[in-house]
Amino acid sequence: MVAWHALLLLVVSASALTTPPGPHRAVARTSVRRRATASAASDAPQSLRAAVEEAKSVKRKDREAQAIDRAVARVTRDMDRVDFSSDRRGALERREKVALGAATAVAAGATLTAAAPAAAVAAGAAATAAIGGYKEWGALRAAANAHEVSAVAVRAAAEAEEILAGAERVKSVLPVCVVLGATATALSSSAPALLELVEPATAVEQIPEYYDEAPRWAPLVKYNTPTMEVPATQPLFVDRSAAVRSRTLVSLVCPAVSILAASVAVVAEQDSRRRCDKAQALGRRRFATSENVGYTWRSVVELSQDEAKADTALWVGFARSILPAPFAAAFMTYSGSFALAAPVASAVAAAQAAYYLTAAEYGIARATESVAAKGRTAAVADAYSKQARKACARVPLASATAALACATCALVVEVAPKILGFGFALVAAALVRDAAKFRARTRGDAAAAAAAADQLAGLDDGADDDPLLPLALTWRNFKATLTASLEAIAFGFRWRR
Repeated sequence: MVAWHALLLLVVSASALTTPPGPHRAVARTSVRRRATASAASDAPQSLRAAVEEAKSVKRKDREAQAIDRAVARVTRDMDRVDFSSDRRGALERREKVALGAATAVAAGATLTAAAPAAAVAAGAAATAAIGGYKEWGALRAAANAHEVSAVAVRAAAEAEEILAGAERVKSVLPVCVVLGATATALSSSAPALLELVEPATAVEQIPEYYDEAPRWAPLVKYNTPTMEVPATQPLFVDRSAAVRSRTLVSLVCPAVSILAASVAVVAEQDSRRRCDKAQALGRRRFATSENVGYTWRSVVELSQDEAKADTALWVGFARSILPAPFAAAFMTYSGSFALAAPVASAVAAAQAAYYLTAAEYGIARATESVAAKGRTAAVADAYSKQARKACARVPLASATAALACATCALVVEVAPKILGFGFALVAAALVRDAAKFRARTRGDAAAAAAAADQLAGLDDGADDDPLLPLALTWRNFKATLTASLEAIAFGFRWRR
């Protein structure tokens, strides 16, 4: 009591030393209140605006974070739902329950009966340990199966990624072909005009006055232009015959380059399409179930026929890529437009290259969607495999502990009163029950991993969708983006009001 009074006196003394007297305290309180009121009045608009902006940013971040958190929570909830359904089905089957109950009853009953031999306790404990070992074997086998299935699924997804990477590598030459075609078209269109600029408008050959004195100057030619008189060696002017030769060279080279680019483009597009189809079809035969094997199975004869058709389509496409540009040039020449023959031929070939680039991008987009679906499915299978291994991790421990409890029970009844082994028999049964529970979870997760891997057959990965589906999805996404933007703008106006 004295100590509490001393502590209270010390606190009161410290407050008296640090607090000013009454009048000074009132003046200080008044001045502080005035300064706080003035600062609050001056900073009110800025603080309110800052608070509003902070609230907007926090709300935006919370909305984005909540969406991501909900997605992650949904995946976790689905995985936990598999374990929950496994627990509801029961850890032990009927015959296993009967066997475990009988073994536990024999071991525990023998410990409670003095006339029962010790061998009965040992037999019951051994049966309990055997059931625990059986549960451990089943759990390890299910976990190994899930791990193997997930490894096969991940390998298939990796193979699809490899094939898709090859298709993208082949497709990478198509932009170069488009650029070459566009450049050739531009040159074939602008080269005649440029040559007309550097070619003199009038050409009058003049012989110098000192021709008699110096015959070696005879080849010198001068051209009279409307503005000035320059020699033929002037860099801005060329000979008329040289201009004609240059125009002819451009008229021949530019269409040839453009046609060559279109030919390379069609070969690259065909090769890229074949690789994309292979990436999309990967896993259809490997992961097809007995119910869907009729939709995915292709015989060796059918596969060889498809390869032959693809080879034929490659050469036919190459031939078709060469013919349109010369036909267009011939048509322009036949109609009398000689100056437009080369630009039109180059433009047609450039348009072909652009079309092949678009077709290749379309095939790459569909293959990327399919391969991404395969990778996501493989990731789901791998996630369930990890979940199975997580559940299986506790089974060996529970089984080993149950075996230890059974051995201890058999030892105790030999060296001590039998009643002391009763608890060990019950503990061993409980541990076997726990091992059976996690064995059931492991089997459920393994079944989920196998079901996820079955989706790699590709029946719903978008490979068989309507070819116009990407355009419809693009339009749908555009409308959704426009609607969301308008709603955000309207929300901003309402917030400001």
